[in-house]
Amino acid sequence: KDYPTAIKEYKHLIQTDTAYYLALFNIAYIKQFHQSEADSAIYFYQSALSIEPECVKCWHNLGLVYKDRNDRPNALKCFSKALKYNPDYILSREEADKLR
Repeated sequence: KDYPTAIKEYKHLIQTDTAYYLALFNIAYIKQFHQSEADSAIYFYQSALSIEPECVKCWHNLGLVYKDRNDRPNALKCFSKALKYNPDYILSREEADKLR
């Protein structure tokens, strides 16, 4: 639960390997679920997606950020993208159904 240290280490990993999108995903996850920093979470999810546009979990969690902000169109777009890359991803299917 030492999130500042974890973020520091993930940033170090990104400097070492700029294609390591999972480090960006993990930073975004911490920002979203443990530090309540939605703007930062969006930034890091989008950064991860710029490297790996088929990251289903990135699209799903980004959709959750938008859902929490009551931004239904962007949330649905993100859940749709997650389902495009994995039609069987039940979490995104359930969230999209709730918003429809």
